[in-house]
Formats: sequence, structure tokens, C-alpha cells
Amino acid sequence: MRDRSAKWSLSVLGGLAVVGMMLWTGGRSGLGPRAGQAAQQPGGEASAVRADNPEALVLIYPTGDRATSSLLVETVAPAEVPVGKSYNYLIHVSNLTRNLILQDVEVNQISPDGFSIEDSRVLGREESGRSRQGQPGQVQNKDQARNKDGDQGQKDQNKDQAKDKDQGQGQEKNEVQNKDQAKNKNQGQGGQHGGQAGSKQQGGSQWMIDRLGPGESRTIRVTAVGDTEGMAATCIQVSYKPTLCVQTRFVKPEVVLTKSAPDRVDICEPLAFRYTLQNTGTGVARNLTIRDELPEGLTTADGKKVVELDVGDLAAGRSIDREVRVQANRPGDYAGRAVAQGADDLSARSRRTSTKVVQARLAATIEGPSVQYVGRPITYQVRVKNNGDAPAGDSRLRIDVDRNARVIRLSQAQPGDVDPSSKTSPTLAWDLGRIDPGQERTVSFTVAGSSQADLKHTVTATSACAAGGDIARMATVTESTTTSVLTFPALVLEMVDQNDPVPVGKEEVYTIAVRNQGSGPDEDVKIVVQLPEQLSFVSADGPTKAQADGRKVTFEPVDQLAPGERVVWKLRAKAEKSADVRTRVELSSAYLSAENPGISVEPTRLID
Repeated sequence: MRDRSAKWSLSVLGGLAVVGMMLWTGGRSGLGPRAGQAAQQPGGEASAVRADNPEALVLIYPTGDRATSSLLVETVAPAEVPVGKSYNYLIHVSNLTRNLILQDVEVNQISPDGFSIEDSRVLGREESGRSRQGQPGQVQNKDQARNKDGDQGQKDQNKDQAKDKDQGQGQEKNEVQNKDQAKNKNQGQGGQHGGQAGSKQQGGSQWMIDRLGPGESRTIRVTAVGDTEGMAATCIQVSYKPTLCVQTRFVKPEVVLTKSAPDRVDICEPLAFRYTLQNTGTGVARNLTIRDELPEGLTTADGKKVVELDVGDLAAGRSIDREVRVQANRPGDYAGRAVAQGADDLSARSRRTSTKVVQARLAATIEGPSVQYVGRPITYQVRVKNNGDAPAGDSRLRIDVDRNARVIRLSQAQPGDVDPSSKTSPTLAWDLGRIDPGQERTVSFTVAGSSQADLKHTVTATSACAAGGDIARMATVTESTTTSVLTFPALVLEMVDQNDPVPVGKEEVYTIAVRNQGSGPDEDVKIVVQLPEQLSFVSADGPTKAQADGRKVTFEPVDQLAPGERVVWKLRAKAEKSADVRTRVELSSAYLSAENPGISVEPTRLID
């Protein structure tokens, strides 16, 4: 019975690891070294051990220990092959290191007489990974495979491998290069797959893997044929250039700054600016700050004219958002940009934003007479209008009525006006609600003055405003008006004779009275009596002295006659002859001019 195991030999010559492979093409199994043994030669240490696959051997180079070695070479081949039939075998080459790149990995196979390689190539990385998961190379002769009893697994793959060979024949032949060409490609272009097809040399073949990264494996697929019966021993030599590469990543952080602001905002509402800073580059942006110089009329919550934000470091692909509240101290259009700066002269500017700040502007007017007399009604009209460009919300009207006035009635000047929420004098109040720009509210009230005075009424219109300080005060408007309440005197003149008729030679007594029945005092109240020629002046008494000039008697004036006050004079005259006479008295004052005095005439009959 034939021994179906592969036979291997190992040696280290001049830094090259050598594996001797015995292939049975016929004869007995006792030839060559035992399976799994390693032949030691001077110049280094290596270890050839059997892999998990019973038809594979591995070489761990240069120490024989995976922990301290750099390269692992594994061969997978059938134990015996019929003479003259092509078969495949695999050579796996792996980098055992974690951080070393092995360059110019050179695999040489020295073949004996009667053994020839028909084709070979270094598989790509993906193909190499799949080949390690598959079966070892199989005999491609379908007829002979059928004659081997019990070799069912090898028979199933002969047909598939033959197809693979046919499909890749053109590509494999195009990739064959000599050793010098492989090195030139590695140094110039680096190689698309990092390995070259085998080149045939006298007595063997050579394969070049230009680069083998840490932990990377590549596979060489070889198609060979044995021409003579017996054991054919081939040797595999490997060499490489260990390369330590220092990797430095060059990065370029880039930042994009976005400033967001509302297009329109009421001055009584908070105004918020939002800043978004994004790192769109490839490295960390360090020591980032955002600065926004506010236009005149805007300040931060703490009264500053510049927004300054310390962002710090920002990793690639990350972004931050910051919101800052500012306050406008007057309506208008506010525009500006923000700037971001960082280490290594990194900077970015936002787009220009513009915000229109609007404001309700209430105007109040009060209309009424400037003069009125005591006791007469005085009616006032009050108008509240929004002359601004923003609604005036929760508007209210308050009227402080003068304390010397008495509220008679409250009326609506036009339909739809609101009723007052308070009618208690001396303060009136209305809830006007929302007043849109251009709209107006009108109310009226009527009072009366009880005495001479200047009546001052104050109107205050307000709208709700969340802002405090000067902004809240701007939402309030105050207006006032003054009405002078006047009084006037009303003098009543009376003259009555005591005796009528009066005999000649007797005296008649005339009583003259002046009463102020008006609302105000009168001054310089004076009377002048004109006697008829039939009467002669005898005497007079009263609050002021009398002076007679013939039949004209003039009394000195009374300085002031208050409302309701009455003064009385008495004049005596003697009847000189009989007649029907008329006695005349004239009254003048500051209110009644001497040119148009008050007159009273009293008739008296004089008899014999």
C-alpha cells in the first residue's frame, strides 16, 4: 500500500529558508525525510511543522517560533499524483509581524529532473483569502481520478479546478514577468496586487511578492506535472527585505461658520442669534473662538457691543451650536457677520444676516374746551392710535381726572368702542386690547367744574412689552389737557321809596340795594343817584360815603361784592313842590362798565 502523506525537508542556507518537498509519483513511501521533519543546516534556525491540514507543512522563519519570527510559508499539495497528469499545489506566504512591512518577498522553487512547472501565478489578496479556505491542489485528470476508490473529495474538485485554469489562462500568462521586472515594478509603481507571476528558470521557478503588509497573506498557485515514476523532491527558498515604515497623517482642518437670525422681530420680544461652527476638514481645529461685532443699537444681555464665544477644540466632522440673546434699543434694520478663528491661522466668516426690528408706537390725544363756566358740562374726546410698524398688544388707557371736576357721564364716540373698566373718579380706565399698525381707538367723558379752577386731565396709553427699562417706557405715551373753569358775577340793583305819596315839605327815604347773585365776585361796585328837581338831597348812609353835587349823589365804590352778598344804602330827600317824579340810580362795577351801567328808576308822587 502506498503512503499518501507528503514528504518535506527543511534547511537554512545563507539566510534563505529551504523546504524540501517529496512528491510520490510512484514507488514506495520510505524515501526522503519523514513527514514533518526539518533538516537543519548551519546559518540559522527554522521550523517546519505539520499544519492542521494533514497534507500541509509550514515553515516559521527565521526562529521557528511564531512570536519571534517574521515569515510563515505553508505548502499544500497532494501526496501522490499519476505520471504525466497535471496537478495543482499552493504555497501560502504570510507576514507574522504586527508592524513590519516585508518587501521584495522572493519565493524560489528548485525542481529536480523529471518535474516541470506548466503554469503559476501569485493570486490577488481576495483570491489568496479564498484559497486558504478551500481544499489543496487536486489531480486534474478526470479518468485517473475515477480509478481511485474512496478518493471522492479529490474527484469532485478536479473538474472545477480545470475550469478555473481555463478561465484564468489568458490572465495568468499575461502576468508572467522575470525577476528584474518584478523589482522594477515594486520600486516604480508599487504593483496593483503586490505580487508577480512566476518566472521559469533553469532547474526551478521564481515568484516575487513586492509588498506584504503586517498580518497579510498571499498565495502562489502552481500547476506542475511529473514525467517519470518515483519520488520527486523540490525545494522552496524564501527571502525578503524587512521594512519599518513610519506613517504620518497630514491633516487640514476646515471650519464653516453659520450665523442665523430672524428676518423680523418685535422690539419687545427677545432677539436671538444662533452660531453654528462645523469642522469640515480632516483634522482637529484647535483653540476656536467666535466673534461678532454688533451694529450700533444692539447690545448683549450684559450690555456689551461684541459677542465673544470660546469654542475650544473641534474634531473633524463635529459641529457646535451657540445661541446668544441680544437687545435692540431702537427699531431699525440691523445687519452683520460673525468671524471664527483658530490655531494655525484658521478662520471663517459667516454670511451677512439682516434683521428688521419693529415697534408699536402709540399716540394719544385729548380734545376739549380750554375755557368753561362753573357748573356747565365739559366733554372731552380721547384718541389712541398706533403709528408704529408692529401690533400694540394688550393696550390700556388710563385717564386721571382733575379732583376739582365731577364726572357726569362716559360716552362712546363711535360704535364699537370699548366700555371703561373703571368709572370711579378721579381715574378712568379702558382695556383697548390689540391695536394693529394704523388703527385707532376713541373714547369720551364729560365732567363739570364746581368752582373757578384750572382742570388738568392726564391721559396715559400703554401696550404690553416683555422688555424692561427704556424699551418698556417706550411702550407708554402720556398726554394732558387743561380747561379753565370761569365764574361770573350777576348784580341785581333795587331801589324802593318808603313813603308814597309824600306831602310837600316832608322827606322821602329811598332804600337802594345791590346783590351779587352770580358765581363770582365783582369789584368796584358803585352807585350814582340822580334826584328830580322837585326833590332836594338831605342825607345818606350805608357801607360807603355819599357826596352830593346838587341833585346828583355819588356813593364811594364797594371794593368787592362776593357771590350772594348784598349791600344797602339809604338816601333822604325833601319834597319841594307837588309833582309826579322819577328818581334814577345807576350801578357800575368791574363787570358792568360805566358806559353801560345797570339802571333802576323809582316813581314817587309829591302832593300839596
